[in-house]
Amino acid sequence: PRLLLSPGLVLGALIGAQAWSGSEVAKLPAAVELRVDGLDPKQYASLGGTGEAGLLLAVDSSNPTFSWSIPPPPSGLRGTTIKATRYAVQEISGAGVKAWDASSSSVFESAVLSPPSTFVTYDGPKLRNGFQYCYRLQWQSNHGVWSPYSESACFLKGLGSGDDWGNAVWIGNDSASLLRSELNIDQSLYEEIDQAVIYASGLGAAYYYLNGHELSSKEFLGVGWTRYDKRCYYTAYNALPLLHPGANALGALLGNGWRDQVSFPKQFDTPYDYGKTITALKLVLKATLRNGSQVVLSHSSPESWKSNRGPILKSSIYNGTRYDARLEQPGWSLPSFDASSWGPVPDVSAEGWAAHAVLQAQPVPPIREIFSVSPVETIQVAAGHYILDFGVNFAGVCRLRLPAAPSGTVLTLRHAESKLHPPYGTYGANGSYLYYGNLRSAEALDTYTYSGKEERGRVWAPMFTYHGFRFLELTGWPCAGEGCPGPAVEMVHFRTDFERFKGVEFSDPQLNAIQRMVQGTLASNLMSLPTDCPQRDERLGWMGDAALSAQVMSLNYDTLALHHAFLQLIQDDQTPDGNLRNIVPAYRYGAPQIDPSWTVAYPSIMYARMKTRGEIGPYLAHRESLMQYFESLWRQVADAGGLKNMKTWGPFGDWVPADPKQKPTTTYTSAANWIIALKQASELASFANDTAFASIFSQNATAAGKMFVEAFFHNDTFLNGGQTCVAMGLKADVLSDSTKVKTVAEGLAKRLYPNGEDGGKLSAGIIGIRHLFSQLRRFGYGDVALKLLRSNDEPSYGYMLHNNYEPATTNMWELWNGPESGPAMNSRNHHMFSSVGGFLFELAGMVDHEGPLGLLASRRAPLSLRAGGCCDAKLAHACAHTRGPNGEVGFCWERVENQNYTLVANVSLPTGSWANVTFPIDRSVELLIKDGDTVLYEGEVDMSDDDTTTFEVAPTDGVHSVALTGTDLHIQVSAGEFDLFVQWYPDHQDNEED
Repeated sequence: PRLLLSPGLVLGALIGAQAWSGSEVAKLPAAVELRVDGLDPKQYASLGGTGEAGLLLAVDSSNPTFSWSIPPPPSGLRGTTIKATRYAVQEISGAGVKAWDASSSSVFESAVLSPPSTFVTYDGPKLRNGFQYCYRLQWQSNHGVWSPYSESACFLKGLGSGDDWGNAVWIGNDSASLLRSELNIDQSLYEEIDQAVIYASGLGAAYYYLNGHELSSKEFLGVGWTRYDKRCYYTAYNALPLLHPGANALGALLGNGWRDQVSFPKQFDTPYDYGKTITALKLVLKATLRNGSQVVLSHSSPESWKSNRGPILKSSIYNGTRYDARLEQPGWSLPSFDASSWGPVPDVSAEGWAAHAVLQAQPVPPIREIFSVSPVETIQVAAGHYILDFGVNFAGVCRLRLPAAPSGTVLTLRHAESKLHPPYGTYGANGSYLYYGNLRSAEALDTYTYSGKEERGRVWAPMFTYHGFRFLELTGWPCAGEGCPGPAVEMVHFRTDFERFKGVEFSDPQLNAIQRMVQGTLASNLMSLPTDCPQRDERLGWMGDAALSAQVMSLNYDTLALHHAFLQLIQDDQTPDGNLRNIVPAYRYGAPQIDPSWTVAYPSIMYARMKTRGEIGPYLAHRESLMQYFESLWRQVADAGGLKNMKTWGPFGDWVPADPKQKPTTTYTSAANWIIALKQASELASFANDTAFASIFSQNATAAGKMFVEAFFHNDTFLNGGQTCVAMGLKADVLSDSTKVKTVAEGLAKRLYPNGEDGGKLSAGIIGIRHLFSQLRRFGYGDVALKLLRSNDEPSYGYMLHNNYEPATTNMWELWNGPESGPAMNSRNHHMFSSVGGFLFELAGMVDHEGPLGLLASRRAPLSLRAGGCCDAKLAHACAHTRGPNGEVGFCWERVENQNYTLVANVSLPTGSWANVTFPIDRSVELLIKDGDTVLYEGEVDMSDDDTTTFEVAPTDGVHSVALTGTDLHIQVSAGEFDLFVQWYPDHQDNEED
């Protein structure tokens, strides 16, 4: 290697030798985006009388995990690293508590934590159930200076599953959806109340009311879905703003939710006991007094609660809601209401599920409205009969503004993903307009029956259900005369409410459209756990889909809490022999034979969390169960006498391949996924310094790899040489001969495009697609991967966007030939092909997005960014934004218009992160490199060979080195905002010779 002047700045001497002034110290950014067990306190109500009545952030963990981000430091302080962190926790209880009074016994200050991490497990005094806590933190720079404290993040320590529920019992009555109770608060007691909280578990779903006000008005579908005989979630609500001295009334409106055993019956014999009662409630209202003591004001019991049928005649996640406004009971949750005719609510605590399930504060964000959409087209096909097109396919319900109508008038809403078209039928023929065949047994039907007392303009939306749809067929609209306005209807899209990141954006409209499909189809399947599709009689936690989408979910959404909760549900369903289920919660169906390509979701999710966020907590919480899982897979292989003797290993394999003739055996896909998962587990264990388990996983991966090669590698390729076989074989990395590896990869590319521009047909299914594009790029055939993405021929992502019958917008099909297939299994909004979204980050230039993003530690590499992207895409610009271990990482680049040989890149790195930014340049004789207005280097360059040249650059905070290897210019930067400009002057003589 040649050195022009100096090797540049050494990583660690990040801002040169200048001293820090007090003003510079004040510029250090405080930590932001504080989380408690992955939950965002800003999404919840504040506790106490001055706060908003509503949902509280409650956690049951005695040692919750605190996490945060640290924004980029300002100019002049770029390159700052994090030397240490520390946090403080305060209990907020009783009158006169001063926030962050260091002399108070209610404040715990942690030790100085080094090496630093943005994930810290609380290790202070025991947190008391039912009390509020707040934490804040600060970080220390590499110059020894502490940042300002962050804002406080507050949470409620939940009640857990023990004695703090007092005398509360499970009560329920499936023939009644309305439950109410009254309580009286003495004036003197009321004056002593400092905080009041309702803790409630309403199954399958519930809405809660206090003195006529709905506490849960912002949430949909109630608590998340679990295996109810093992755990049931509960939620907590700030009640004090709505309580008053004297008589008070509590109300609960219950629906079937995910516990619906009528439209959701079991299809296999399982040991799960969901009991006879579908809807049930356990509730306690507790007050914290000014002296810090706690009292129970009310609790669920058969003696103090009554029930009534109410206006909801039927509620089903799948079949919809039947609402009869004639059965409404105005004021039913007010203390003045006459409930003398209401019936009892039995105690159901003796049912098996109620006796054995633990109660847990809901560990995932609530399901809330994300946005609403008005129709892009409304067609009246008959009197009161309309077809509405919302232009997008999302999960949710319709919200109507009702006109006046006589009592008994019925509005009917049927939801569909597509208009009727061949081969399913003809639009308009025999009065049929929408295609319902792919809903299977799901009715996706809501009705509203008028009481005749509605005020014009009343707003109504169905409860306890959701649908996946783009189109609505509305019948019975009562306002049909001339001059009468058409239906006032909007689509309400809701999902688990966490942040969506910016993701990727390109100058290529087709790539942007694929990104919209990816983010949209993920959004419609985030309902407290990752489901498969939102429209038919399924909507299950399929493990295969969760495994394939774990990475792309983490790159596009803040799924930290959701993935943690899902891992717990997976563990709940682990069998005594260590095996896992194809579906979690494993209640309805999913084939009794287990498929390892599905169950590897367990390590895959842990791996995605570690790789995208530097998070190791999930592995540490599940390491023993993970080892048991791999032991069960080894036993299956050993019992069969090795991979060679296994005719099948699972029922699914490379599901829905574009070319079924090229589908590999399920033994092949299961074995490849087994090896990949073992290597992921080894990397997880190494990351956690768990050397014993890392060694076991690594040795097992090596042994399994040798067995795999012996069974499946012949004639210089894997199995049949198809796309899935080769992509998975390359990903498993089982060949020791690099020449053979190169031959295999070359064979894959040639088989895709044997005649240069001709060919390019996808044959892979969901498992092959997960690895196909990245493996092509990895071995130098990124241009082939890009051709596949830009193709509009069937089968392709482009065909989903540009076909004649159902051009996709925000949705991704389950089948490559969606408009022509079905009806049995043919969702238009299924995320199992969304794994392509990971490759889009590579295409945008975030080429090692699978690596820990920007972790600044000795054993972790910098984030690799490539201006111009990958794969010879010839894009004008691209952007990639996601969240790494220390905060948001942003990278945008563009080719400067009318300036050949010029690339600019904006890089945003949170404090403590670093990156190597690569600019591909032609063979050149001169270079101009700038950061903003600062010229880093300008002058001649010798590119006569491929040696590495390191430049001396102008001293610039956060810029560590500039080096040239071959035709790749590398600029290493850390922690800050950078506007990099690179212009080169090609060696025209060299070009002419070429």
